[in-house]
Amino acid sequence: MSLHAPDDRLIGEIYEASSFPKHWQIVVKSLAHRIKADSATLIFRDFENPEADVSFVYSTQSPDECSQMIAEYEHHYHKMDPMWTLAAEHVQIGVAVADNKLGLSRSEYEALCPPEYLEGFMRKYDRWYIAGSYIFQDEEKALAITLQRGIKSLPWSDQEMDYLTSLTPHFQRAFRIHREFIELRRSEKNLKSCINRLLIGVVIIRPNGKIAFINDLAERIIKTNPVLINKNGQLKAAHTDNDQQLQKAIRKIRLNDQNQGVAGDNEVIAALSLRLDTSTAPLPILITPARIDDIKTADNANQSITLTNYVAVFFAEPERTQKYSQEAISQFYGLTRAEAGVAIAISNGYTVAEYASSNNVTEYTVRTQIKQIFQKLDISRQAEIVKVLLNTPNITLGDQQPKVDQSSKSKMIKNIAKNIDKTD
Repeated sequence: MSLHAPDDRLIGEIYEASSFPKHWQIVVKSLAHRIKADSATLIFRDFENPEADVSFVYSTQSPDECSQMIAEYEHHYHKMDPMWTLAAEHVQIGVAVADNKLGLSRSEYEALCPPEYLEGFMRKYDRWYIAGSYIFQDEEKALAITLQRGIKSLPWSDQEMDYLTSLTPHFQRAFRIHREFIELRRSEKNLKSCINRLLIGVVIIRPNGKIAFINDLAERIIKTNPVLINKNGQLKAAHTDNDQQLQKAIRKIRLNDQNQGVAGDNEVIAALSLRLDTSTAPLPILITPARIDDIKTADNANQSITLTNYVAVFFAEPERTQKYSQEAISQFYGLTRAEAGVAIAISNGYTVAEYASSNNVTEYTVRTQIKQIFQKLDISRQAEIVKVLLNTPNITLGDQQPKVDQSSKSKMIKNIAKNIDKTD
Protein backbone atom coordinates (compact mmCIF):
# COMPACT_ATOMS: atom_id res chain seq x y z
CA MET A 1 0.00 0.00 0.00
CA SER A 2 1.32 3.45 -0.88
CA LEU A 3 2.14 5.75 2.03
CA HIS A 4 0.19 8.46 0.18
CA ALA A 5 -3.03 6.52 0.80
CA PRO A 6 -4.66 6.66 4.25
CA ASP A 7 -4.28 3.39 6.14
CA ASP A 8 -7.84 2.79 7.33
CA ARG A 9 -6.87 -0.43 9.10
CA LEU A 10 -4.17 1.23 11.20
CA ILE A 11 -6.44 4.19 11.95
CA GLY A 12 -9.09 1.74 13.10
CA GLU A 13 -6.55 0.04 15.38
CA ILE A 14 -5.65 3.43 16.89
CA TYR A 15 -9.26 4.16 17.86
CA GLU A 16 -9.82 0.64 19.14
CA ALA A 17 -6.81 1.05 21.44
CA SER A 18 -8.37 4.22 22.90
CA SER A 19 -10.75 2.06 24.96
CA PHE A 20 -8.58 -1.08 25.24
CA PRO A 21 -5.08 0.09 26.30
CA LYS A 22 -3.38 -3.26 25.68
CA HIS A 23 -4.28 -2.85 22.03
CA TRP A 24 -1.62 -0.13 21.72
CA GLN A 25 0.90 -2.95 21.34
CA ILE A 26 -0.79 -3.92 18.08
CA VAL A 27 -0.78 -0.27 16.97
CA VAL A 28 2.95 0.06 17.61
CA LYS A 29 3.73 -3.17 15.77
CA SER A 30 1.49 -2.25 12.82
CA LEU A 31 3.08 1.20 12.56
CA ALA A 32 6.59 -0.30 12.57
CA HIS A 33 5.67 -2.72 9.78
CA ARG A 34 3.90 -0.04 7.79
CA ILE A 35 6.84 2.36 7.84
CA LYS A 36 9.54 -0.37 7.71
CA ALA A 37 11.10 0.41 11.08
CA ASP A 38 13.15 -2.11 13.06
CA SER A 39 11.61 -0.88 16.28
CA ALA A 40 8.94 1.54 17.47
CA THR A 41 8.06 3.01 20.85
CA LEU A 42 4.91 4.74 22.11
CA ILE A 43 5.02 6.50 25.48
CA PHE A 44 2.11 8.42 27.00
CA ARG A 45 2.34 10.22 30.34
CA ASP A 46 -0.68 11.75 32.05
CA PHE A 47 0.64 14.11 34.71
CA GLU A 48 -2.82 14.48 36.30
CA ASN A 49 -3.74 10.80 36.38
CA PRO A 50 -0.82 8.33 36.24
CA GLU A 51 -3.30 5.47 35.85
CA ALA A 52 -3.63 6.57 32.22
CA ASP A 53 0.10 6.17 31.50
CA VAL A 54 1.02 3.67 28.78
CA SER A 55 4.34 2.48 27.31
CA PHE A 56 4.59 0.01 24.46
CA VAL A 57 7.56 -1.13 22.41
CA TYR A 58 7.91 -3.27 19.30
CA SER A 59 11.31 -4.53 18.15
CA THR A 60 12.81 -7.16 15.87
CA GLN A 61 15.22 -7.92 18.71
CA SER A 62 14.66 -10.61 21.30
CA PRO A 63 12.48 -9.52 24.26
CA ASP A 64 15.44 -9.66 26.66
CA GLU A 65 17.69 -7.55 24.43
CA CYS A 66 14.86 -5.09 23.80
CA SER A 67 14.19 -4.71 27.54
CA GLN A 68 17.88 -4.15 28.21
CA MET A 69 18.09 -1.54 25.44
CA ILE A 70 15.09 0.38 26.77
CA ALA A 71 16.38 0.29 30.34
CA GLU A 72 19.80 1.57 29.32
CA TYR A 73 18.31 4.37 27.22
CA GLU A 74 15.84 5.55 29.88
CA HIS A 75 18.35 5.47 32.74
CA HIS A 76 21.49 6.66 31.01
CA TYR A 77 21.64 7.37 27.29
CA HIS A 78 18.54 9.54 26.79
CA LYS A 79 20.43 12.56 28.16
CA MET A 80 23.06 12.12 25.44
CA ASP A 81 20.61 11.80 22.54
CA PRO A 82 20.67 15.05 20.50
CA MET A 83 17.68 14.07 18.38
CA TRP A 84 14.84 15.52 20.46
CA THR A 85 16.64 18.72 21.41
CA LEU A 86 17.24 19.42 17.75
CA ALA A 87 13.70 18.39 16.81
CA ALA A 88 12.23 20.85 19.32
CA GLU A 89 14.14 23.62 17.58
CA HIS A 90 13.04 22.68 14.05
CA VAL A 91 9.44 21.36 14.14
CA GLN A 92 6.10 21.94 15.85
CA ILE A 93 4.23 19.53 18.10
CA GLY A 94 2.51 16.87 16.02
CA VAL A 95 4.89 17.12 13.06
CA ALA A 96 7.10 14.09 12.45
CA VAL A 97 10.83 14.62 12.14
CA ALA A 98 13.88 12.43 11.39
CA ASP A 99 17.55 12.71 12.25
CA ASN A 100 18.36 13.17 8.56
CA LYS A 101 15.75 15.96 8.20
CA LEU A 102 17.30 18.44 10.62
CA GLY A 103 19.40 20.38 8.10
CA LEU A 104 22.57 18.52 9.09
CA SER A 105 24.73 16.07 7.17
CA ARG A 106 25.15 12.65 8.69
CA SER A 107 28.69 13.42 9.80
CA GLU A 108 27.52 16.67 11.43
CA TYR A 109 24.74 14.82 13.25
CA GLU A 110 27.10 12.09 14.50
CA ALA A 111 29.52 14.75 15.68
CA LEU A 112 26.81 15.97 18.06
CA CYS A 113 26.48 12.48 19.58
CA PRO A 114 28.84 11.82 22.52
CA PRO A 115 31.17 8.88 21.71
CA GLU A 116 29.71 6.89 24.61
CA TYR A 117 26.20 7.21 23.12
CA LEU A 118 27.40 6.58 19.57
CA GLU A 119 29.27 3.39 20.42
CA GLY A 120 27.47 2.20 23.57
CA PHE A 121 23.97 2.57 22.23
CA MET A 122 23.63 3.38 18.52
CA ARG A 123 26.22 0.89 17.26
CA LYS A 124 25.67 -1.68 20.02
CA TYR A 125 21.93 -2.00 19.36
CA ASP A 126 22.05 -0.98 15.68
CA ARG A 127 19.72 1.97 16.22
CA TRP A 128 21.24 4.23 13.59
CA TYR A 129 18.40 6.21 12.06
CA ILE A 130 15.81 7.77 14.40
CA ALA A 131 12.49 9.43 13.61
CA GLY A 132 9.38 10.30 15.55
CA SER A 133 6.93 12.89 16.73
CA TYR A 134 5.71 14.60 19.89
CA ILE A 135 1.93 14.17 19.60
CA PHE A 136 1.24 15.99 22.89
CA GLN A 137 3.49 17.97 25.17
CA ASP A 138 1.87 20.29 27.68
CA GLU A 139 1.36 20.66 31.44
CA GLU A 140 -1.25 17.88 31.56
CA LYS A 141 0.13 15.19 29.26
CA ALA A 142 2.87 14.09 26.89
CA LEU A 143 2.81 11.57 24.05
CA ALA A 144 5.79 10.63 21.93
CA ILE A 145 6.33 8.08 19.16
CA THR A 146 9.84 7.05 18.09
CA LEU A 147 10.97 4.84 15.23
CA GLN A 148 14.43 3.34 14.67
CA ARG A 149 16.28 1.69 11.80
CA GLY A 150 19.61 -0.11 11.57
CA ILE A 151 22.78 1.11 9.85
CA LYS A 152 22.12 -1.03 6.76
CA SER A 153 18.70 0.55 6.20
CA LEU A 154 17.91 3.62 4.16
CA PRO A 155 17.46 7.02 5.86
CA TRP A 156 13.93 8.27 6.41
CA SER A 157 12.10 9.79 3.46
CA ASP A 158 9.88 12.87 3.31
CA GLN A 159 7.01 10.60 2.31
CA GLU A 160 7.42 8.51 5.46
CA MET A 161 7.51 11.59 7.69
CA ASP A 162 4.41 13.00 5.98
CA TYR A 163 2.64 9.70 6.59
CA LEU A 164 3.54 9.73 10.29
CA THR A 165 2.40 13.34 10.56
CA SER A 166 -0.94 12.43 8.92
CA LEU A 167 -1.62 10.08 11.87
CA THR A 168 -1.19 12.86 14.45
CA PRO A 169 -4.86 13.97 14.67
CA HIS A 170 -5.95 10.35 15.07
CA PHE A 171 -3.49 9.73 17.90
CA GLN A 172 -4.56 12.98 19.55
CA ARG A 173 -8.27 12.12 19.44
CA ALA A 174 -7.63 8.53 20.51
CA PHE A 175 -5.67 9.57 23.58
CA ARG A 176 -8.32 12.12 24.55
CA ILE A 177 -10.79 9.22 24.46
CA HIS A 178 -8.26 7.07 26.33
CA ARG A 179 -8.11 9.65 29.14
CA GLU A 180 -11.92 9.79 29.30
CA PHE A 181 -12.18 6.01 29.59
CA ILE A 182 -9.51 5.84 32.31
CA GLU A 183 -11.31 8.57 34.27
CA LEU A 184 -14.64 6.76 33.92
CA ARG A 185 -13.05 3.50 35.04
CA ARG A 186 -11.55 5.26 38.05
CA SER A 187 -14.92 6.78 38.93
CA GLU A 188 -16.55 3.37 38.55
CA LYS A 189 -13.88 1.82 40.77
CA ASN A 190 -14.42 4.49 43.44
CA LEU A 191 -18.17 4.07 43.27
CA LYS A 192 -17.81 0.30 43.59
CA SER A 193 -15.57 0.79 46.62
CA CYS A 194 -18.12 3.10 48.27
CA ILE A 195 -20.99 0.73 47.56
CA ASN A 196 -19.03 -2.16 49.07
CA ARG A 197 -18.73 -0.22 52.33
CA LEU A 198 -22.50 -0.15 52.79
CA LEU A 199 -24.06 -2.63 55.20
CA ILE A 200 -26.83 -3.26 52.69
CA GLY A 201 -27.03 -5.10 49.40
CA VAL A 202 -26.99 -2.66 46.47
CA VAL A 203 -27.60 -3.36 42.79
CA ILE A 204 -27.61 -0.51 40.25
CA ILE A 205 -29.37 -1.37 37.00
CA ARG A 206 -28.74 0.26 33.62
CA PRO A 207 -31.57 1.48 31.36
CA ASN A 208 -31.20 -1.72 29.28
CA GLY A 209 -31.86 -3.87 32.34
CA LYS A 210 -28.27 -5.02 32.78
CA ILE A 211 -26.50 -4.74 36.13
CA ALA A 212 -24.13 -1.76 36.22
CA PHE A 213 -22.89 -2.28 39.80
CA ILE A 214 -23.41 -4.91 42.45
CA ASN A 215 -21.69 -4.73 45.79
CA ASP A 216 -20.16 -7.68 47.62
CA LEU A 217 -22.99 -8.00 50.14
CA ALA A 218 -25.62 -8.11 47.39
CA GLU A 219 -23.69 -10.88 45.63
CA ARG A 220 -23.48 -12.83 48.87
CA ILE A 221 -27.19 -12.43 49.59
CA ILE A 222 -28.08 -13.58 46.06
CA LYS A 223 -25.87 -16.67 46.44
CA THR A 224 -27.30 -17.63 49.84
CA ASN A 225 -30.91 -16.52 49.45
CA PRO A 226 -32.88 -18.30 46.69
CA VAL A 227 -35.34 -15.44 46.17
CA LEU A 228 -33.13 -13.38 43.82
CA ILE A 229 -30.81 -14.52 41.03
CA ASN A 230 -28.28 -12.90 38.70
CA LYS A 231 -29.29 -14.28 35.32
CA ASN A 232 -27.08 -13.28 32.39
CA GLY A 233 -26.18 -9.99 34.04
CA GLN A 234 -29.77 -9.12 34.97
CA LEU A 235 -31.36 -9.03 38.43
CA LYS A 236 -34.25 -11.49 38.48
CA ALA A 237 -36.51 -13.13 41.01
CA ALA A 238 -36.39 -16.93 40.97
CA HIS A 239 -40.17 -17.34 41.13
CA THR A 240 -42.15 -16.16 38.08
CA ASP A 241 -44.75 -14.22 40.08
CA ASN A 242 -42.04 -12.56 42.15
CA ASP A 243 -40.10 -11.62 39.03
CA GLN A 244 -43.16 -10.02 37.50
CA GLN A 245 -43.55 -7.86 40.62
CA LEU A 246 -39.86 -6.97 40.64
CA GLN A 247 -39.64 -6.02 36.96
CA LYS A 248 -42.89 -4.05 37.18
CA ALA A 249 -41.54 -2.05 40.12
CA ILE A 250 -38.24 -1.38 38.30
CA ARG A 251 -40.12 -0.20 35.20
CA LYS A 252 -42.31 2.04 37.34
CA ILE A 253 -39.31 3.74 38.94
CA ARG A 254 -37.52 4.11 35.59
CA LEU A 255 -40.62 5.57 33.89
CA ASN A 256 -41.12 8.06 36.71
CA ASP A 257 -37.47 9.11 36.54
CA GLN A 258 -37.72 9.54 32.76
CA ASN A 259 -40.89 11.63 33.02
CA GLN A 260 -39.55 13.84 35.80
CA GLY A 261 -36.17 14.43 34.13
CA VAL A 262 -33.37 16.30 35.81
CA ALA A 263 -35.69 18.80 37.45
CA GLY A 264 -37.92 16.20 39.09
CA ASP A 265 -38.41 16.71 42.84
CA ASN A 266 -41.04 14.12 43.78
CA GLU A 267 -38.96 10.97 43.79
CA VAL A 268 -40.98 7.77 43.74
CA ILE A 269 -39.78 4.67 45.56
CA ALA A 270 -41.12 1.13 45.52
CA ALA A 271 -41.01 -1.47 48.28
CA LEU A 272 -41.50 -5.20 47.82
CA SER A 273 -41.40 -8.27 50.00
CA LEU A 274 -40.49 -11.39 48.03
CA ARG A 275 -40.34 -15.00 49.16
CA LEU A 276 -40.37 -18.42 47.53
CA ASP A 277 -43.15 -19.82 49.73
CA THR A 278 -44.74 -19.31 53.12
CA SER A 279 -42.09 -21.42 54.85
CA THR A 280 -39.18 -19.18 53.81
CA ALA A 281 -38.16 -15.83 55.19
CA PRO A 282 -39.23 -12.85 53.07
CA LEU A 283 -36.64 -10.62 51.42
CA PRO A 284 -37.57 -6.93 51.78
CA ILE A 285 -36.53 -4.88 48.74
CA LEU A 286 -36.39 -1.10 48.27
CA ILE A 287 -36.20 0.33 44.73
CA THR A 288 -35.34 3.95 43.95
CA PRO A 289 -34.10 6.03 41.01
CA ALA A 290 -30.30 6.18 40.74
CA ARG A 291 -29.84 9.36 38.73
CA ILE A 292 -26.18 10.29 38.27
CA ASP A 293 -25.89 14.06 37.85
CA ASP A 294 -23.16 16.41 36.70
CA ILE A 295 -20.51 14.05 35.38
CA LYS A 296 -17.81 16.39 34.11
CA THR A 297 -16.13 15.68 30.81
CA ALA A 298 -12.33 15.57 30.77
CA ASP A 299 -11.96 17.95 27.84
CA ASN A 300 -14.24 20.67 29.22
CA ALA A 301 -14.87 21.08 32.93
CA ASN A 302 -17.84 23.34 32.14
CA GLN A 303 -19.63 20.57 30.30
CA SER A 304 -21.45 17.77 32.13
CA ILE A 305 -23.81 14.94 31.39
CA THR A 306 -26.65 13.45 33.39
CA LEU A 307 -27.41 9.75 33.36
CA THR A 308 -31.10 9.01 33.92
CA ASN A 309 -33.18 5.83 33.95
CA TYR A 310 -30.72 4.03 36.22
CA VAL A 311 -32.40 2.18 39.09
CA ALA A 312 -31.00 1.23 42.51
CA VAL A 313 -32.23 -1.89 44.29
CA PHE A 314 -31.50 -2.29 48.03
CA PHE A 315 -31.98 -5.38 50.16
CA ALA A 316 -30.60 -6.70 53.44
CA GLU A 317 -29.69 -10.11 54.76
CA PRO A 318 -32.96 -11.46 56.21
CA GLU A 319 -31.30 -12.68 59.43
CA ARG A 320 -29.38 -9.47 60.08
CA THR A 321 -30.60 -6.15 61.47
CA GLN A 322 -28.83 -2.91 60.71
CA LYS A 323 -26.96 -1.47 63.72
CA TYR A 324 -27.39 2.27 63.54
CA SER A 325 -26.03 4.73 66.09
CA GLN A 326 -29.01 6.20 67.91
CA GLU A 327 -27.00 9.19 69.09
CA ALA A 328 -25.62 9.94 65.59
CA ILE A 329 -29.03 9.77 63.93
CA SER A 330 -30.48 12.02 66.61
CA GLN A 331 -27.83 14.67 66.01
CA PHE A 332 -27.77 14.30 62.22
CA TYR A 333 -31.51 14.82 61.68
CA GLY A 334 -32.51 16.83 64.73
CA LEU A 335 -34.55 13.97 66.16
CA THR A 336 -35.04 13.31 69.84
CA ARG A 337 -33.33 10.17 71.13
CA ALA A 338 -36.72 8.51 71.41
CA GLU A 339 -37.60 9.39 67.79
CA ALA A 340 -34.20 8.13 66.63
CA GLY A 341 -34.89 4.84 68.41
CA VAL A 342 -38.24 4.50 66.66
CA ALA A 343 -36.66 5.25 63.26
CA ILE A 344 -34.01 2.57 63.79
CA ALA A 345 -36.59 0.02 64.91
CA ILE A 346 -38.79 0.67 61.87
CA SER A 347 -35.82 0.38 59.51
CA ASN A 348 -35.13 -3.04 61.03
CA GLY A 349 -38.69 -4.26 60.58
CA TYR A 350 -40.18 -4.04 64.06
CA THR A 351 -43.83 -3.22 64.54
CA VAL A 352 -45.18 -0.32 66.53
CA ALA A 353 -46.55 -2.77 69.11
CA GLU A 354 -43.22 -4.55 69.57
CA TYR A 355 -41.29 -1.32 70.00
CA ALA A 356 -43.88 0.09 72.41
CA SER A 357 -43.83 -3.08 74.52
CA SER A 358 -40.02 -3.22 74.66
CA ASN A 359 -39.73 0.41 75.75
CA ASN A 360 -42.70 0.60 78.15
CA VAL A 361 -44.57 3.23 76.15
CA THR A 362 -47.98 3.22 74.52
CA GLU A 363 -48.54 2.53 70.85
CA TYR A 364 -50.13 5.96 70.62
CA THR A 365 -46.84 7.51 71.79
CA VAL A 366 -44.89 5.59 69.17
CA ARG A 367 -47.27 6.61 66.38
CA THR A 368 -46.99 10.22 67.51
CA GLN A 369 -43.21 9.93 67.33
CA ILE A 370 -43.48 8.48 63.83
CA LYS A 371 -45.50 11.52 62.77
CA GLN A 372 -42.77 13.76 64.22
CA ILE A 373 -40.16 11.79 62.26
CA PHE A 374 -42.17 12.26 59.05
CA GLN A 375 -42.33 16.00 59.66
CA LYS A 376 -38.64 16.43 60.49
CA LEU A 377 -37.43 14.25 57.60
CA ASP A 378 -40.00 15.72 55.19
CA ILE A 379 -41.34 12.28 54.25
CA SER A 380 -44.72 10.59 54.40
CA ARG A 381 -44.15 6.81 54.49
CA GLN A 382 -42.33 4.38 56.73
CA ALA A 383 -40.48 2.92 53.74
CA GLU A 384 -38.87 6.32 53.27
CA ILE A 385 -37.38 6.11 56.76
CA VAL A 386 -35.49 3.02 55.58
CA LYS A 387 -34.24 4.90 52.55
CA VAL A 388 -33.11 7.90 54.59
CA LEU A 389 -31.08 5.76 56.97
CA LEU A 390 -29.52 3.81 54.11
CA ASN A 391 -28.33 7.03 52.47
CA THR A 392 -26.88 8.58 55.62
CA PRO A 393 -23.07 8.26 55.92
CA ASN A 394 -21.12 7.11 58.98
CA ILE A 395 -24.05 6.32 61.29
CA THR A 396 -23.80 2.53 61.38
CA LEU A 397 -22.28 0.31 64.03
CA GLY A 398 -23.13 2.59 66.92
CA ASP A 399 -22.82 1.39 70.50
CA GLN A 400 -26.24 2.61 71.64
CA GLN A 401 -29.13 0.73 70.11
CA PRO A 402 -32.88 1.07 70.75
CA LYS A 403 -34.39 -1.59 72.97
CA VAL A 404 -36.45 -4.16 71.12
CA ASP A 405 -37.28 -7.73 72.12
CA GLN A 406 -35.17 -9.90 69.78
CA SER A 407 -36.34 -13.28 71.06
CA SER A 408 -37.69 -14.33 67.66
CA LYS A 409 -35.67 -13.59 64.53
CA SER A 410 -38.21 -15.21 62.26
CA LYS A 411 -40.92 -12.97 63.68
CA MET A 412 -38.77 -9.90 63.09
CA ILE A 413 -38.09 -10.95 59.51
CA LYS A 414 -41.80 -11.27 58.77
CA ASN A 415 -42.44 -7.85 60.28
CA ILE A 416 -39.95 -6.20 57.92
CA ALA A 417 -42.05 -7.36 55.01
CA LYS A 418 -45.29 -6.46 56.78
CA ASN A 419 -44.18 -2.89 57.47
CA ILE A 420 -43.00 -2.37 53.91
CA ASP A 421 -46.17 -3.85 52.45
CA LYS A 422 -48.27 -1.39 54.45
CA THR A 423 -46.54 1.53 52.78
CA ASP A 424 -47.60 0.60 49.20
